Amino acid sequence: MEHPDISLCHEKIVSFLRSLKDKNINGAYRELLKGSIVERKKEEVELLKKKTVIALDTYGAALGHDCVSESCYGQTLAKLIYVMKFEHYPITWEFMYYRAHTTWKLISMRFSDQFDLLTANG
Repeated sequence: MEHPDISLCHEKIVSFLRSLKDKNINGAYRELLKGSIVERKKEEVELLKKKTVIALDTYGAALGHDCVSESCYGQTLAKLIYVMKFEHYPITWEFMYYRAHTTWKLISMRFSDQFDLLTANG
């Protein structure tokens, strides 16, 4: 089976992480979540933003990011794992995208400083 083109997903994530590095948290989330089902989950998004602020304040200056895992499930689902590097400690981000027709849409995202996202199956 041919691997689906998820380059736009990567572009959105990279833009998001760069905005976080620049401490533009609200703008980063606004752009990444635009048009997604996640955007409608206002309370969850606000909690995620608060946790993001804490991580940015706790782990030192953001240094960059790496895509460490990319998994596609047929032509419909894609899971992308990124590591965001900080001066003192890394965090991992997981982004799930869904494509019902032609456009990939973010359906889930989370981050962790416990490395569980790197060891999760699939």
